[in-house]
Amino acid sequence: MKRYDFDKVRSNYTIDKIAKLPLQITESSGLALAADQKSVWTHNDGGSPPELFRVTLEGDLEEIRRFSNLKNHDWEELAQDRAGRLFIGDFGNNQNNRRDLAIYIVKEDASEKELETITFRYGLQTEYPESRKKRHFDCEAFFYHQDTLYLFSKNTGSKPRYTYLYKIPARAGDYTLYPSDSIRLNETITAADIAPNGKQFALLSYGKIFLFDIYHDNISFSLPAGCLRFYKGQTEAILYSKEGNLLITNEKGKMFRVSSK
Repeated sequence: MKRYDFDKVRSNYTIDKIAKLPLQITESSGLALAADQKSVWTHNDGGSPPELFRVTLEGDLEEIRRFSNLKNHDWEELAQDRAGRLFIGDFGNNQNNRRDLAIYIVKEDASEKELETITFRYGLQTEYPESRKKRHFDCEAFFYHQDTLYLFSKNTGSKPRYTYLYKIPARAGDYTLYPSDSIRLNETITAADIAPNGKQFALLSYGKIFLFDIYHDNISFSLPAGCLRFYKGQTEAILYSKEGNLLITNEKGKMFRVSSK
């Protein structure tokens, strides 16, 4: 299991608050780029109605999409592919006691009846719930890349806290997941995304952004690129814009842009 010392890169970036989210969005917990490339999808945290909101980068509400046949058990993350599919991560599992972990697949322009479902479990989990010291069978972060979904664990157990990387096919089915990589960050990871060019990915925690480079499409923790301190409240969603800047929302309804200088 790896532990890296990250280069501090805060001086290479500017951080700007760019919008206040609409009042309907009380706890933004995921972000995905919409098909028009000018707006984003987001959703509220677990226990809220099963809805997606499409919002401009100025904070204007453009669309609400409701799913009558779903329940928001604990929606924690969004991802998208280039074919216009959205992946809704209903896999929040703070207590490590869920047996109904799911990812819903829906096309932006398709009816609710065409929705597909991925179900999964963690192959190394033996108790429901796990003991507090071992509570890392939780996830709030994932992204799509080349027909695969990459999931990153949220560890709230005892330190040292490792972040685990899981891979799952981006198609409907039932899967058992085992870690493909791990790293000791001692952080609770709340969101993730991959750059449009596929050369970098970012992990978000409460207070930091971890950047990793990608070489030859090998997504792992082997190439840490830097750590950026980012204290803007309870931040739970991150997205690379088409320009390569990072968009981040917090649960107080604020949207930020992190831009390289």
